[in-house]
Amino acid sequence: MGTLTGLFNSTRQALLADQAAISTTATNISNQNTSGYTKRTVTWTQGDTVQISGLPVDSAPVVTITSQRDRVLDRTLQQATDTASSSSTRLAALTTLQGLFTLNSSGTDSSGIQAAISGVFTGISAVAADPTGTAARQTTLAATQTLATSFNRAAAQLSAQTTALNAQVSNGVTQVNTLVAAIAFANSRIANTADTTSSLEDERSRLVTELSGFIGLQQTTKESNGISLSTTDGTLLVDGENSFALHTASISGTTRVLTNANTDITSVVQGGSIGGSIRARDSDLPVVASQLDTLAYTFAAALNTQNQAGLTSSGTAGSAIFSVGASVAGAAATISVALSDPAGIAAASTSEGAGGGSNANALLALQTSSTVGSQTFDAAFGSMLSGLGTTVSSATTDSTADAAVQTQLSTQRDSISGVSLDEEASNLTQYQRSYQAAAKLLSILDQILAAAINLGTETPVS
Repeated sequence: MGTLTGLFNSTRQALLADQAAISTTATNISNQNTSGYTKRTVTWTQGDTVQISGLPVDSAPVVTITSQRDRVLDRTLQQATDTASSSSTRLAALTTLQGLFTLNSSGTDSSGIQAAISGVFTGISAVAADPTGTAARQTTLAATQTLATSFNRAAAQLSAQTTALNAQVSNGVTQVNTLVAAIAFANSRIANTADTTSSLEDERSRLVTELSGFIGLQQTTKESNGISLSTTDGTLLVDGENSFALHTASISGTTRVLTNANTDITSVVQGGSIGGSIRARDSDLPVVASQLDTLAYTFAAALNTQNQAGLTSSGTAGSAIFSVGASVAGAAATISVALSDPAGIAAASTSEGAGGGSNANALLALQTSSTVGSQTFDAAFGSMLSGLGTTVSSATTDSTADAAVQTQLSTQRDSISGVSLDEEASNLTQYQRSYQAAAKLLSILDQILAAAINLGTETPVS
């Protein structure tokens, strides 16, 4: 009887083990598309052999359920995520920037600046050919207004893009604060559970990966299966159950990232969409804006100086054609046409009568002069577009490579931690058959026990 009781107990344990295996497989299948979920696997360990009434009886095998989690690979994927997010965000900003100056099928840039510069010199050429005519002067004055408007519009678009990037940084910091609070809470819950297959770890890993999409991270493992997180410069974000929020402030029109102690860490924030936005805003856009300001300021100064050296059609000294600030910074945004009367175009030189055209020719010569450093106006604008194109090309290469690394690591992680329906279907069939076998054995043991109790008389068992 003792042997039967031992067999009953072993069979019951086998049923429970099979049931746990079936439940684990069902959980895997139901979470196949759950973000961050880590596949659970079932390991069977041979049970101990015990002596019952002098006879050896094997106890049921022990089932161990383990999450297939590669922490090193998870961390590497998180790092790849912040790099890919940063490069893709920067590329998006650069692509938008390049779109402001993209050449169309006729070779004209979208800003209209290059065509407007050409239009001014076309008008001046007409004035040089007919110094006393009014139509050419009116055309030239209208062309200067078109150029000033083109500069203003391009500067406004650059400013709008800077504003948009400021908003991205601010929104990103808001998301970071939400995620670090959630990660700290997950740390707290994980510290109070001994279940290594807990979905809490899956959720925390998912949260950290999502956080990596916003900002570059350093991660350290702590006691009680906790983690601490900091930015790449060491600013603490999560320490066990505690989270430390960042915040932003607008300083001189720029959104800065500050710690809870009000330390400005903007310049050292790397990785993630925040790092990508900051790099585009603080490094890439200023280069183009500075080149645009230099072109606007130099063009205005050169034409103003030459026009002031000549005589107008009324015989008076020429005045400034453009109004521009005292410094290069902001010139594209502030440039405007100061001349209101076409007669103010000083076509004649001071050594000839008011009807002469020598100064108009001198104005026209500025078109081919190396006025912007060692370049003409047209060449300087072309260099700006070429430099921007090179930057975009490099950023595209970086983004493509970073995305490929992220995809490769994600594939590797899925091969270890992801759920395969084919594999789970095979496992489910195996566990169900094992369960059915144990159930059949239990039924047989029940009949044997009933017969034993009834002294060999076969009795139906309901």
